[in-house]
Amino acid sequence: MKLIRLYVIAPLAATVAFAVVYGYWQHERQEQESPNPRLVRDQTIGVNNACPIHHAEMKKMTVTIRYGFNSDKAWVLPKVRIAGGLEKFQDVRKSRFPFACDQAFGDCTISPSTPATAVIYVCSDCVRELAVWQNEKMANQSPQPTVGG
Repeated sequence: MKLIRLYVIAPLAATVAFAVVYGYWQHERQEQESPNPRLVRDQTIGVNNACPIHHAEMKKMTVTIRYGFNSDKAWVLPKVRIAGGLEKFQDVRKSRFPFACDQAFGDCTISPSTPATAVIYVCSDCVRELAVWQNEKMANQSPQPTVGG
């Protein structure tokens, strides 16, 4: 009976110890690899504050930078699907709403010298034009077939 308890207790104790050590290691790693909240990436430096398409004054926004591989996927992917491809979306974005994105994206590398926020320009006319474009594209899409019907 004591041997059975040992077979049950030893792996359980090892699992708990591993979980505690791993949790501590992850916490330490996240602290070392998180962006520095005191650093700001100013993406407005050297950029005219007038939208090149709408000629309207753009407003500065301070936003949290989204880091990681494909960090822009949530913002871009739905629009790429609507446009029918990445190149088509990039072309229409450049010509109709270049300053519609209200987010900033970073790459995969994060360290204490990585800024946590960015200052960007957003054009309200670009945001409006993006919404119009999306609505036009959605209205022109054929309805999707339903399952079972």
